[in-house]
Amino acid sequence: MSPSDSRPTGSCSVQGSDTGYSALAMSCAAAPASLPAVRLQVDLLRPSLGALTTDDVLLVASELATNAVRHAATSFTIQLRLTPSGVLVLIQDGSLRLPEIPPENDLLRAGGRGLLLVWHLSSQYGYSTSTRLGQKVVWALVPWNSADDPH
Repeated sequence: MSPSDSRPTGSCSVQGSDTGYSALAMSCAAAPASLPAVRLQVDLLRPSLGALTTDDVLLVASELATNAVRHAATSFTIQLRLTPSGVLVLIQDGSLRLPEIPPENDLLRAGGRGLLLVWHLSSQYGYSTSTRLGQKVVWALVPWNSADDPH
C-alpha cells in the first residue's frame, strides 16, 4: 500500500502527488475516525523517513489533525513535504480560529498540551489565515533525526 495512491482510507482520501517533494497529501472529514487514517498513512512513510523521524512526524501530524477535528470542526487537508531541513507538516482547515499554545507551567489544565508537543518537536512552526477564503494553515517543520538524516 503506497501513501500516494488516490483512494479512500477511513474518513480520509489519499491524493496522488504531482510534486516530487510532497510525501503525502490527504483530505479528511472533521471526524475522530480521520485520525487513525492520518496516523496510518504517516506510518507508511517510515521506510522513507527513518524510524526516529517518523515517530516525531507521527506525533506532530496527529496533534495538528486532532486540533483540526476538535477545534476547527471542518474537513481538513494534510500534507507532508520533504525538505533538506526536515519534514514539513501542513494542516489546512476551514476555520479562522487561531491555535493557542498554553503556558508550560499550567499543569492543572485538562487539555491543550498537544501544541506544546508540536512546539518541542519542531524546529519551526506557525500558521497563516485567509479571511477571504475562510481558512487557515497550521504548519510545523520536524527536523530530520540525526540517525535518520538522508542528506
